[in-house]
Amino acid sequence: MSAGSLIRIAKRVVPFLLGIAILVVLYWRIGWGELVQNMKTADPLLFALALACFVPQVVVMTWRWQLIGGTARPLRFGEACGMVLAGSSLNVILPSKLGDISKGLMLSDKRQHGLAGGLGLAVLDKLMDIVGLAVVLVVAGLFAPKPEAWVLAFWVATCVGVVVLVGLLHWVRPIRGLPRRKALATLARGLNAAFAVRHRRAAWAGSLLLSVLLWVLHIGQIYVFYRAVAGPEPGPAAAVFLCVPIAIFVGLLPITLAGIGTRDGVLIALIAPHAVAALVGLFCTLRYVVMALLGVPAILLLGPRLTGALRSARGRREVDAEGGDRERV
Repeated sequence: MSAGSLIRIAKRVVPFLLGIAILVVLYWRIGWGELVQNMKTADPLLFALALACFVPQVVVMTWRWQLIGGTARPLRFGEACGMVLAGSSLNVILPSKLGDISKGLMLSDKRQHGLAGGLGLAVLDKLMDIVGLAVVLVVAGLFAPKPEAWVLAFWVATCVGVVVLVGLLHWVRPIRGLPRRKALATLARGLNAAFAVRHRRAAWAGSLLLSVLLWVLHIGQIYVFYRAVAGPEPGPAAAVFLCVPIAIFVGLLPITLAGIGTRDGVLIALIAPHAVAALVGLFCTLRYVVMALLGVPAILLLGPRLTGALRSARGRREVDAEGGDRERV
């Protein structure tokens, strides 16, 4: 096995092991018995309701991708849903939910934007996701009880970030002249494909509204599970809607695999009692696992299209490299 292969394996294994180690330490400090006791006393009806929330979430994600990806080529609901679920499966093995970007590879079409355009639209879909989560965090902060100083600082930074990100998405202009360098030209084509969505106001406004709705459903699902394990005296809903997005944002940092451990640590720091917070973090991880399992059939169906797009991109890079070598000679 080559050194490069070992490094790639280590990049996947080490974050996973680090996340598991963090969980073991957290659970040990809380007490395994307390965790088991809270699980035994959980409300089964609320837990079933939390699991049922996956259905509207997948529907809203599919509608949003139909709006964004549909600006490149028409997308049927079933095809868009398959792309969304396949990306969810890849999120388990890729850091910072980068599996969602694979939707752009599966969307790539020679008739219009091609690979670069598809990736640009997938990045826009991801940015919409971030805006939606940030909006939920900002609104929840307006109604939550007085938070700790660092939580308040995070909330203020999120407010500023939302304004900046939405401003950039709305005001940045398309790139007129493509750079000569192939990599920069590909990036420019991808950005232009994303910017073109703004000219379709229904798709632009609809995707923003659906992003906010999607994260209301996501955090609402986690809150339902929180109520299932919190017992007769749960904390304020606004506090949970504030704390969970903060933990999710921290979990996006490429420290551990799928945010395992880092997200849980933030939840335990913000939500009391700690055993309940730990179970909420476990449910957040369970959400990734469930979505990954739902996406397995989509991976099997759309896998050939994904690998074909990757081979095509690799072939183009090799051709461009050969052309550059001839020019230098």
